[in-house]
Amino acid sequence: MKTQIMPVSELVEVLRDELAAHHHLLQLELAKREAIIARDGEKLKTSAGEQAKELHKIDLLESRRDKLAQQILPAGSDIKLSEIIASDAVSAPEKKELGRYQMALKSALAELKKISEVNANMLIDSRDLFKTMIMSLAGKGGQREHAASRPLLVDANC
Repeated sequence: MKTQIMPVSELVEVLRDELAAHHHLLQLELAKREAIIARDGEKLKTSAGEQAKELHKIDLLESRRDKLAQQILPAGSDIKLSEIIASDAVSAPEKKELGRYQMALKSALAELKKISEVNANMLIDSRDLFKTMIMSLAGKGGQREHAASRPLLVDANC
């Protein structure tokens, strides 16, 4: 059992680092939301670049997590955290700690997914608004009778 202590404690460290990375992704996603609302393309680009770096970091952590899972449960492949928690390879206190990280990661991922979906919809709506405005300015709006008249400008900050 002594050989299992080291991989489990390392796994806890990896999970802690993953959780911190996911929380950083959440902050970046909120920064993207602010950039979308403010129509700040530079801030949006910067946040997206930082997100790419954070996602790369998470990929590296996931690889390390998979290797540690193989050390804890050598017989399996694509071992899930719930399988490690349910196994006899970890002690009761370790199960409790791993379970807390599992729940925290699930919660962070759910929140990240929700915010990301809202941001994606906001970007689509913003794109559609600007497309409509450009079409209106070009006199190619849906109403042909107003095509020769001066286009109506819409305040995009409304």
